[in-house]
Parts: sequence; structure tokens; C-alpha cells
Amino acid sequence: MLLFTVGPAVGMLINIALYLPFVVFLIVVPYSGHSRAGGATRFRLTLAQTLGVEAMSLYKHVANKDEVLDGLIDLVVAEIDVPPLGTEWRHAMRVRAMSARQVCLRHRWAALLMESRLSQSPARLQYADAMLGLLRCGGFTVPLAYRAFVIIDSYLYGYIMQELHWPREEAEMSQV
Repeated sequence: MLLFTVGPAVGMLINIALYLPFVVFLIVVPYSGHSRAGGATRFRLTLAQTLGVEAMSLYKHVANKDEVLDGLIDLVVAEIDVPPLGTEWRHAMRVRAMSARQVCLRHRWAALLMESRLSQSPARLQYADAMLGLLRCGGFTVPLAYRAFVIIDSYLYGYIMQELHWPREEAEMSQV
């Protein structure tokens, strides 16, 4: 049995065999439809049914829907290429941006979800630390590295969300 560390709690273990179907489930069934009153219960029941387990057994693996979503973002962030420390900062940011874009195009739901999460998991903190480290090695002060990271991410994820959600077809453009 493979175990994988996920979620906001450090050291929380989840059976990867149960976790991977979460990804498939949330790609196929939009989670946003479960955000209304009673949605959390419906979400757990639907998820449990999809996985072929009892709804209460989900509590052995995850505390709530937010933990599932945070875990999904951890998996997405893990797919983004992080250049090694010492890479020239402009090149590193470009490589990271191109990789993040490709990852978000593969997982069309990810950019919006990544930008909407309020909590930071160890995986996302490690990712941010690597980016800030590259900027610091490039000569940025701590405040400027942070500001550059935020500006680059705002531009990057804003562009990705526009690319994914703005009308492309001529018929769609006429409705704008």
C-alpha cells in the first residue's frame, strides 16, 4: 500500500489508492455544485459512492471537503517544474511560469482553485520557498523577492484564467 502526505496537517497520511480517484472525481464532477447548503454532505456521499466506500469511512482519510481540495492543489503544485537553486532568476521564473501554465491547461479547474485557497500546506510553502530562494539568489531583498513572487503569480494565474475562460469562438465573441 502506497501512502502519500497531503492536506493542511503535517504528517497526515492517506491511502493513495483512495486519493487518486478524488482527482478523477473532481475533474469529472464540478465540485462547485456542492457549495450550497447541504452541499458538503452531498459531496461526501457522492465521493464515497464514486470510490465504492461508505461515506463515514472517508473520515479515516480526510476531515472535510477543504482538506480534499487542498490535497488536490498539493498534487497540482507538485507537477510544476521548479528550477534548481542557482538558476538565473529570469530564466527560472520563465521556466516555472511555462510549466505552471501547462499544468493548469491540463487541469483546467486548478488555477481558479489554487488562487481561491486561503490555507497554505507544507507542499505549497515549500514551492513558494523555492521560488523566493531563486529570487533571493538573484539579488532580490526579502521584501522585493516577495513582491516579485506575488506580481509574477498574479500575472501568471490571471493570464491562465483568461486563457481558459474567455470566449474563443466567433459565436461566443458576439455575445460579449
